Amino acid sequence: MHIRRKRNRVYKDWCREMDITGLQTYRLSEIMQWRISCDFVVILAFLCYNFYRHFLQLLADNFMIYPVYRSAMLHINYGSSPLYMYLFTYDGTLRIQLGNYTTKGPAHGDVLAYLFIISYVPYSPNSDDMDAIRHFTNMWVDLAQSGDPSLQESVKWTPATKTNHTYLQIDFNLSIHQDMLKERMAFWDQVYDTYKK
Repeated sequence: MHIRRKRNRVYKDWCREMDITGLQTYRLSEIMQWRISCDFVVILAFLCYNFYRHFLQLLADNFMIYPVYRSAMLHINYGSSPLYMYLFTYDGTLRIQLGNYTTKGPAHGDVLAYLFIISYVPYSPNSDDMDAIRHFTNMWVDLAQSGDPSLQESVKWTPATKTNHTYLQIDFNLSIHQDMLKERMAFWDQVYDTYKK
C-alpha cells in the first residue's frame, strides 16, 4: 500500500511539472502502470528464457540421465558383459514427442524414431535423418550378430571399462568421447553420496 501511494505521488508530481490536467494524469498513470507491468513481464520472460534450459537439464539429469549413468557405472564395476554407452544428441526431424519444440536437441525417446517406424510420428526423414537411421540400425544389427556394434562404421566403438568410460556420441557425425557429461554426473554423484540413506 505504501509503495502504491509513493508511486502515485511520483506520477502526480511529474504530471504537475509537465502541466498535465486531471484526465490526462489518470490516463498517464494507467499507461505508466501498464509500462511497469510490461517491463516486469519482459524481465520475467528473459529470466525464464535463460533458466528454462537449465531447469530442463536439471529435470533430465535427475529423472533420466543420472539413473542410467549410475546403473551403467554399477554394471561396469560389477558386471561381466561389455557395456557400450552412447549419447544421442542428433537433432533431426523425427520426433516421438508431438508438439511445438522451442528447445534444441532431441527429447526423451526421440531415438526410437530412428530405429522403428512409429505410427503417430510423421515419417519424412531428410538425408541427414537417413544417415542417422543407417548408422543406428547398422550398429544394432552388428551388436546382435557379432557383439561388436561398430563393424560397419568408420569409428571404433569400444566398451566402457572401470578405467576407460568411453562412449559414442551420435550426432551428424559419430564420435568417440570419454566421461559422459563429466561435471554434471560428478555433481549428482556428490548429491547422491551426501544424501543417500
